[in-house]
Parts: sequence; structure tokens; C-alpha cells
Amino acid sequence: LDHQESTFKRAMQEASHDPQELKAILQGLDSRDEGVRNSVAWKLRAAAVCEEELVVSELVRRLCDEHPPVRRCALRTLQEVVPQSCDVVLPLLLSRTGAANAESRLDVLSALQHFDGGADPRVAKALVARLNDAEARVRAKALGCLANCGVRNEDQVVMKVLERLEDVDFHVRLAAAEALPSLADRQNHKVLPCLAQLCRNHRPPPQRENLMEGACLAIAKWCCRGDVEGIDLIGGCIHAEHIQASRAALKALPLISISGQHQSLELAAQALNHPELEIRELATEVLAQLLPTDLSTSSGESQIFQGTWSGGRIEGSTIFWAKGDASSEVTIKSKSMFLTQSGDGSTCWARLLTPDRLCWFPEGCEWRRVCEEVPVLPTLSMAAMVEESAERHDDPLEKASLQDPCYAVAAVAAQFKSQDTDVRKSAVRAIPRVAGPNRELAVELLLPMMQDESADVRFAAVNSLLQVSPKGHRDALAAMTVRLEDQEVSKDCRGGYSVGVVAAKALKKMVCREELVKIADELNFQGPSLRGF
Repeated sequence: LDHQESTFKRAMQEASHDPQELKAILQGLDSRDEGVRNSVAWKLRAAAVCEEELVVSELVRRLCDEHPPVRRCALRTLQEVVPQSCDVVLPLLLSRTGAANAESRLDVLSALQHFDGGADPRVAKALVARLNDAEARVRAKALGCLANCGVRNEDQVVMKVLERLEDVDFHVRLAAAEALPSLADRQNHKVLPCLAQLCRNHRPPPQRENLMEGACLAIAKWCCRGDVEGIDLIGGCIHAEHIQASRAALKALPLISISGQHQSLELAAQALNHPELEIRELATEVLAQLLPTDLSTSSGESQIFQGTWSGGRIEGSTIFWAKGDASSEVTIKSKSMFLTQSGDGSTCWARLLTPDRLCWFPEGCEWRRVCEEVPVLPTLSMAAMVEESAERHDDPLEKASLQDPCYAVAAVAAQFKSQDTDVRKSAVRAIPRVAGPNRELAVELLLPMMQDESADVRFAAVNSLLQVSPKGHRDALAAMTVRLEDQEVSKDCRGGYSVGVVAAKALKKMVCREELVKIADELNFQGPSLRGF
């Protein structure tokens, strides 16, 4: 077999310059047999003719074939056997960028990206021309290729990419935003004015919101963290009439903000006024992500989580606490959130903000997953967790933002004055997410909301107060006791229980059995009452 292979290779090399032999090899690409098509690459290598113009031209020609298997095999063969330094391939590929078939144009752009080794102006010009392609996938692919072609701070290219932020297709807008940092430095004086113009455009819907969404995507990718002007532009896109733009702005806010930055916290808190429930819930998530990450907490005593914690999903049953060899059961609430009791018996809950970042509430601390074995419990399949240590903040803006950890709570509590019941309810629900170590302040702010005129707000206040109040807190217990007489039912209660029943269940988690019996003995209801005032 070795002799036959060497004989075949020698015969191929002797026929390497014979056009008929080369065409015979390349005709294998047109075969219906996948094995024959895949054999073309090694036959060309054996013939040692990979840089022949005939070979390259035939492979490029087949990139525009009407049959997808032929195109895929031609692209793979071209990338495998033709050296990237080949001078013949680029002109041939550039001549095929305007192929009639959209799939062929995509394959040609993929090959062009592979063979473009530097800032070739011919390649940049061809890619810019494809930004106006009729097919959205081709436009997005051209933007991705432009980001890798080595062109930087070319005004014509940058402006063409910024125009794609106005595209009707979301994936094209996203590709333009991702390409922008590679094409323009942050000192480029034309980018930010264009993004500001997109944020403040007055075109008719839905084009207006597409432009604002594209601008938010680009600002999040291009601006530096803590950029005051960029955050201000994003905040201008949060509007009651612009749902799509508000969603994009809130998602971009944590990407451009420094942890605990007041400007961002205030914008996210104002978004709790939005009439759409989706935007209010997203604002709550953003507020939690913007909290300072160096807050100390007692929850850092936890060491071992029995279960899995990866890919943004939590699956497990028990947490083992480092002090006192105690353990507590875990109640999985969703794929990324669970409830448990800390070592001192108080209720706490945690949410995965990223696949390796777990945030605890109401304390506000963060854990990072570490990959190390824990020898004391070798039989468990576990993910060890450690509390993230405080980091030094050399940026003066970040230092200033961390000096007032109560700012997030105050920004959310400012929405308690709203005349809209849904806004007050969303703000009450957000308090546990932003309370951090300021539990006393959170309790103080929630107590008046326990007597709100709306049953939905009172129901939310009972649940929030349960999460933030320390165990045995007298003011919280007194407020819960008053709510026991509340017979009104909130539409948010899935079980159809009254606010009083929900308060009773909360009391059972806040005190021991003896104190609960004492509270029950001291009850002296004066008759049925709607709210127990």
C-alpha cells in the first residue's frame, strides 16, 4: 500500500502542470458522492499544485455553484490547500463578491476573510459595497469581515458602518455595533455625534426605535465604562412611548456603567415609572447589576454548594455553611435563582447574574465560582464558592460612586410617591434587589408601604419586608401583625390568599414558635376591617 501511494503521488507530481489532469481532479467537486468530493483536497496536495491559477480559479468558480454541497466542499478545499500568501486568490474572490446567489456571496466573503492578511484597500472597498446588499445575512457578514480587515479610522468606512445602525434587520444593527470598536478609536471625533443624532432622531415608527436601538448597541460597545456622555445618551432612549428603545437602553446600561455609578442608578430607577411591566422588571434587574460589588456580608461564610452551577443554571439541594458545620436546604425558584436560610437562620436568596457570578440578596454580596477540590466532603459533586474580596478602585469616579451605598435604595424609594399603582408596586419589589447591607434603611422605607391604599402594593411590601428585615426586627414584626387583619386579596397572589394570610405566613419565617404563640395571644381584632388601620 505504501508503494502504491508513493507511486500515485509521484505520478500526480509528474502530471502537476497538465491542465487535463488538474481538471480531472477538480471535477470530483461536482460528484454526488461525498467521499469523492472530500478526496479532492488531498489529491491536490499530492499533486503539489495548490498555487496554480487554474486550481484557484476552478475552486473560486465553484463557490458560486447552485448546489450547496459543492459550494461547501469548494470553500473547505480552498481554505485547506491554497496558502494564504497566494497572490492569485484575492483578485478572483473580489470578482465574485457580487454573485447572483446570496449563499454564494456569503461563501465568497468567508473565503475573503480567510485570505485577507492585512489592510488591503481593495478588500475594504468590496466589503463596503456589500453593506448595501439586498440580503441581511450578507450585510451582517460584510460587517464582521470589515472588523477583521485591519482598516482603522477611515472616515468613509466608519460612516458606512454607522449607517448600518439604521438597518431594518436587528442582526445587521448588532453586527455594526460590534464592528465599530475595531474600526474607530474612542478618540474619533465623528462617532459620538452620529450616535447622538441617532438617539435623538424624530423619524416615524418603527424606524425611530430601530435607530435608537442601534445607537444603544453601539454606545455599549464603543464607549468606555463610566462615560458620562454615553450614559446620558442611553438615558434619553428610555421613554414611555418607546418600548424597544427602552429595552435596548436598559440592557446597555450595565455594560457602560461603573459599579455603583449614581447616574446609571438614577436612570434605572426612573425606568420603574415605565408603563410596560417588561421594562419595569428589566429595570429591577439592571439596578441589581449596578450595585457596588465590594459590599461585605455575612453570607460570605458559605463554602460548599451541593449540585451544579454552570451555564447560567442552578441545580442543587443543599448549602453547607463553613461555621458550625450547619447546612440548609435550597429551594430552586427558577433556573438562575434559589432561596435558602443563612447560617443565622435568616431568609436569603441568590441569583446568577453571569455563569460564574452569584449575587446574594438582600445583603448584595457576590460570589465567584472557583475550580478547586474541597477535601472535607469528597463524596459530593459540588461547586465551591468564595466571596469576592474587595477590589481597589483607582478611578476617582468609581471611588466617589462607592462612598454612598444608600443611593440605590433612595433612588428606588423615590418612586414610592408615584400616583401609578404599578410603579409603586415595582419599586417595592425592587427594594430587596438594591438594599445590599442597608437593611435597616430598606425596612424603614418599606414600613409606610405596608399601609398603601392598593392591595397589590401591600402584598408586594409584605414579601419585600420579609426579605430585607433581620430576624426578630420589632418594627417589621409590628407591621406584619397589623397586616394580619387585612382581608383584601391581591391579584398577584397565585393562591388567592388575602394579604393577612400572606402576612401570617411571613411571620412564621421571621420568629420562632414561642414568639409566634405570644403574638397570637396578644391579637385583639375589633371586627372585620378592609385594611386593618
